Amino acid sequence: MDPAQIHMLPAAFSQPRFQTFLNACDGDVKCAMRLYSWNIELSGAFWGPLHVLEIVMRNVIHSQLAGKFKRDDWWEHPDIYFARDNYKDLKNAKASAQYSARSRRREVRPTDVMSSLNFAFWTSLTGPGGTAQYETKLWQPAIVKAFPKLTGTRADLNYDLNYLRLLRNRIAHHEPIFNGDHLEDREKIIKVLGYANEPAGQYVADSDRIRAVLFRRAAALAGDCSF
Repeated sequence: MDPAQIHMLPAAFSQPRFQTFLNACDGDVKCAMRLYSWNIELSGAFWGPLHVLEIVMRNVIHSQLAGKFKRDDWWEHPDIYFARDNYKDLKNAKASAQYSARSRRREVRPTDVMSSLNFAFWTSLTGPGGTAQYETKLWQPAIVKAFPKLTGTRADLNYDLNYLRLLRNRIAHHEPIFNGDHLEDREKIIKVLGYANEPAGQYVADSDRIRAVLFRRAAALAGDCSF
């Protein structure tokens, strides 16, 4: 990139947004741009493992609840009550599924709704549920079986899933993630996956790029890139 153009980029990214990177680099614009690029690279490295985590979590939880209530659209079972936010999640998922089905000229399938439910919905089902009583209505009779290798409590799992959900959301909204113990974050993803499906955890451990990107940080900020 033409060095003369580098100073035009902060305005394109917005000054308040770019200020976080400038602050981390003591006002050095070139360093801040290198950090910005590395942050994008790190975000991309996390996206694959988080993709696997979200897909596996929704599938194992859905499988247990469908088995327990003997229907693929278990969320329609009259004995299940949801917290208010989860009813909103279901309403949005059904609308999305209906739109998708209409565009394909077919009926809505339970899998359409299931795959449209967001990570927050699945994570919340491992929580206490308040008056919806997820602990006794969903967790104990069904969801706990989705995590045969779980160590610790339901609350521990819920904490880890919420932590990883927030990390996922920061990445999805293109926020800075360059600070933090990301080796620990990587291990948390692998650990939670292992609770549900050990091969899935091993798949991430064997194929992710997180460690390689983290070890490149010093070189990237020192100028091992185009800036």
